[in-house]
Amino acid sequence: MVLDCRSVGSLIVMVMVFRAAMRDFVPPEAEQWLRRFLARVTAAFRAPTATILIYEADGATITGVANDLYDAAQLYLGRHGEVDLHRAPVDVMRFTSREHRLYTNGEEYQRLWTSHAFSHPSTFDTLAVDPALREEIRADLLRFASRREHYASVGRAWKHGYLLHGLPGTGKTSLVAAIANLLMFDVYDLELTTVATNSHLRRLLVSTTPKSVNVVEDIDCSLDLSDRRKKGGGIIDEDDDDNNAKMSMLPPATIGRESISLSGLLNFVDGLWSSCIGERLIIFTTNHPERLDPALVCPGRMDRKIELGYCSPAALRVLAKNYLGVGEDTDDEVNGLMAQAEGLLAADDDVRITPADIGEVFMGCDGAGASAALRKLVGELRRRRDHAPAPAVDALQPSALTAETM
Repeated sequence: MVLDCRSVGSLIVMVMVFRAAMRDFVPPEAEQWLRRFLARVTAAFRAPTATILIYEADGATITGVANDLYDAAQLYLGRHGEVDLHRAPVDVMRFTSREHRLYTNGEEYQRLWTSHAFSHPSTFDTLAVDPALREEIRADLLRFASRREHYASVGRAWKHGYLLHGLPGTGKTSLVAAIANLLMFDVYDLELTTVATNSHLRRLLVSTTPKSVNVVEDIDCSLDLSDRRKKGGGIIDEDDDDNNAKMSMLPPATIGRESISLSGLLNFVDGLWSSCIGERLIIFTTNHPERLDPALVCPGRMDRKIELGYCSPAALRVLAKNYLGVGEDTDDEVNGLMAQAEGLLAADDDVRITPADIGEVFMGCDGAGASAALRKLVGELRRRRDHAPAPAVDALQPSALTAETM
């Protein structure tokens, strides 16, 4: 139907007359009711849309703490298909359907925690550690997670402490990620060098959530937490070369400014405030456990001390499966190379190599096949065996020591 100018003019006049009649003869209440009715009729033919903004931090954007409504929205909008939300228990639904987060702290006058999606792929099945140790840790974690009533009955806070120590590349960070994935916990990565005072540390603690892993990596490099008994009651000799070496390893931000104390860190681990959080794990990692004060790693604070060392034959089999797909149905050449590599690791103490080093060897042969990667690994192990330093021998035997030397 084509409308000419005369028809359009007539339509406009009719609309204006109808509008004037509505204002003159229809009561305001009836007009409002008619407007609402027409709005509902129109909405029935439209797809409903709404936008709701829920902030991760509650309160001010700088110092806000975690928003409970944000977590509830994550639970409601969790990834579909992982769990039957209509039949699963509430605890399972909450911690399976939602996305796990990795939190890190900022400076004192910034937001307490900022978070990102936690998607580390490490699991207990991919850990390159001794199988007996791996299963022991797994059983310990599952036992801890299921013993809430036991902790309450003996009067202890529902928390567990691990000290992971070993050389770089032995899998400490991978173990932390595997623990979080096993228990489906959030991870709070505490950076002590940005914590200015004990009160700030306490605020960080109380703003964490239950069912979380609180991690301090390389704790010996974050603060001077060496044995107080070796400092003569807290007085440190500025000319002590050993102490100067330790201070040189600390980040520049921790030198020459007010910082948290050992007492503040001890209260973070098992003080009165630590019992206000709920179920959580506290994990410290270090390359030098001998530098830590005994009060920090005593039983009750660190329930288990786990040493991760060089790669063993059992760990090599896990790495070969992860990187190369080596299993029980491989060919004879691959089996022979695996036997050579395992023999070098098991028979000679001079062949010391970390799981991270082996992973780099395998990554360098990506696409070349399992045989090429294992052949390169066997060559690297033999090179380390042949170039291992000779055992150190004291130049001075006890019988040759003079009275002056003694």
